[in-house]
Amino acid sequence: MKIFRLALLSIITALVLITASAQQSISQGIPNHIETVYTQTSSITRFPLRVPSIIPLNSPVAPSNYWASNISRDNFYSISFNRAADCRRVEECSFASVSGEINAEASRNYQQQLARPRVEQITLNDGTPAIFSPHYEGIYGPSSVFVKTDGYLYTFNIYMADKTDVVAMANSALSVFSQ
Repeated sequence: MKIFRLALLSIITALVLITASAQQSISQGIPNHIETVYTQTSSITRFPLRVPSIIPLNSPVAPSNYWASNISRDNFYSISFNRAADCRRVEECSFASVSGEINAEASRNYQQQLARPRVEQITLNDGTPAIFSPHYEGIYGPSSVFVKTDGYLYTFNIYMADKTDVVAMANSALSVFSQ
């Protein structure tokens, strides 16, 4: 009986440690070298940049260290969070991304997302309506949150993540980035 109790206590302790370490990773802030990419992006786009202040790293494909790359124009931006500083020879390098767009397509794209199967209408912490789209099991694809606000469409993605993580990422981007 003592062995059983000791084994049970060991299992419970291990579960508590695993749960605590997952909660610590969700609160990880954005590294300074990523802030530099945010600043570069905001200097090119002509609309409010919404970028996450945290990226939950609970997804099985999320690395402990990461880098970012961007594509920016005056009416669009995309920031990819990557496993390597240079993705040219890295398969499935991106593990998360955020994008924003302003044009006549933003409203149509939001409505297209809403019409897809398996999506769920959600509300972010500030009351903004959004759409959650889960990743498909067994496929290296993103779970996404789509937010349309003030004529802009923002998309937050984390590959193979659950709803809690991608919604936390979107909620961390409610305020506009300023340099």
